[in-house]
Parts: sequence; structure tokens; C-alpha cells
Amino acid sequence: MHLGLGVFICTVNLVCMWVMFEKFKVEKEEGRPQEGSIPAEVTAAVSEGNKKRLIAIKEKFKLLQACSSMMSMIISASLT
Repeated sequence: MHLGLGVFICTVNLVCMWVMFEKFKVEKEEGRPQEGSIPAEVTAAVSEGNKKRLIAIKEKFKLLQACSSMMSMIISASLT
């Protein structure tokens, strides 16, 4: 049982990484810096389509991160 949950968490974490790479790709297309603060002029230049895409990516990442955290807590609690 613990092995199955561990494999599930690894899969969710890999999907989280894939979502983050997708976010970086969209930001690179827009010319955004990937680290630090985002200047106002760059934020204003984001196209409406990419803005919607970034919002969807962020929501997807939040959901995956929440699932991963919850499963990690369940596994930790079951091992003690």
C-alpha cells in the first residue's frame, strides 16, 4: 500500500514539474524574466490569450501541489 502511494506521489510531482516547464515556456514566449520581480511594462505586454493560459497553468499547479502535499501527509501519518 505504501509503495503504491509513493508511486502516486512521484507521478504527481512529475506532472507538477511538467506544468512548471509549461509555465516557463509561456513566460519565455512573452519575454518575461523567469526569476525575480516582473516589471510593470512586461506585465502590461502579456497578451490576453497567454494571460488566460498562465492563469489556467497556475490553477492546475495549485491543485497538483495540494494533492501531493495531502498524500505526503497521509503517508507520513500512516508510517508512524
